[in-house]
Amino acid sequence: MFQWVNCIRRFSRDQFNDIPQETRRGVLGDQMTLIFPALAVAFAAFCVWLGVRIINRRERWAKWTLAVTILLPVLYVASFGPACWISSHVNAVAPIVNVAYLPMMWIYDFAPEPIQVSIMWYSRIGAHDGWSWTAGNTWRNVYKLSE
Repeated sequence: MFQWVNCIRRFSRDQFNDIPQETRRGVLGDQMTLIFPALAVAFAAFCVWLGVRIINRRERWAKWTLAVTILLPVLYVASFGPACWISSHVNAVAPIVNVAYLPMMWIYDFAPEPIQVSIMWYSRIGAHDGWSWTAGNTWRNVYKLSE
């Protein structure tokens, strides 16, 4: 396990051209440090409220709502990689990916290194050569930057 993690770290440093954490602020920068925790607290409160509705009143709509509430974030994270892969092949929808997955890149900016490596690996596993997230949280072909 430890050797596998070191191999990925070396690969990420060589392939992804990592830059220091403090320079990767993202589009919203410090504003996300306020927005993200507020949304997390609101989401947790909503889930607790739904849990009470399910346990105390056994309402069917609450069960379906909780299932959708938990399933949507999972689908969002799972669709991140395929969206990057498709946009690298189509080459026209990269700006849409930049906007739609801005929260994923915020997580990338502030996450520990193993999570950063995983996010970058998942976004590039099916992409064309040269496509990567750049320092400004932009999904683009880095080979075209040098031309």
